[in-house]
Amino acid sequence: MKYFLLFAQEIIDNYIAIYFALVFILFLAQYISVKKHIYSLLDPLFVFIFFNSFAWASVFVFSYSNHDFQPFYDITAMNICFVLPAFFVKPLSISKLNRVLNLRTRRFDFQVFYVFAFILFISTLVLWVMRGIPLFSGNPDRAKIMLYAGGFGLVRYIHFVTPLFCIFFSLFCLIYRKYGALKNLVLAFISPSARLKPPSLDG
Repeated sequence: MKYFLLFAQEIIDNYIAIYFALVFILFLAQYISVKKHIYSLLDPLFVFIFFNSFAWASVFVFSYSNHDFQPFYDITAMNICFVLPAFFVKPLSISKLNRVLNLRTRRFDFQVFYVFAFILFISTLVLWVMRGIPLFSGNPDRAKIMLYAGGFGLVRYIHFVTPLFCIFFSLFCLIYRKYGALKNLVLAFISPSARLKPPSLDG
């Protein structure tokens, strides 16, 4: 942190005009390269190139002050490789995306969703009954590590896949679909509940 503050102070004292001029030039160059793939000011790509411009300019100042431009060459090559595909890849069609999002959700989709949710809840319930809930154990850290031991490895893999599907499907339906109050209540209940799965061995 001390080194970072000293570096920032050096930029402010000696290179502030060059730094912001370079930030503007680098941002403009990136924006022109990828502008057809940017759809709003909140677009993640726009946010990335904005902050990346500061990082890029910071590396230049570092290289200039240390008389070693290899780091600047490296980050320049990396950024060129990043924006280069933008010249060859067609931009996403918003109209096509909207048509896809507005496709009717089939009954089969909900059947799969309910089956996944049922498997998730039953497997979690059985695991908690047989192994206990780590949060309420005497040693939660050890209980979390040992949770899937003793033949419950299959439950661990269920917890890797099904929560993501349940959460994203629920949110998709709640945002882009209009259903009855009962179905919306089920979706709203399952979406946060899917995140209550026990933690994996990775924590």
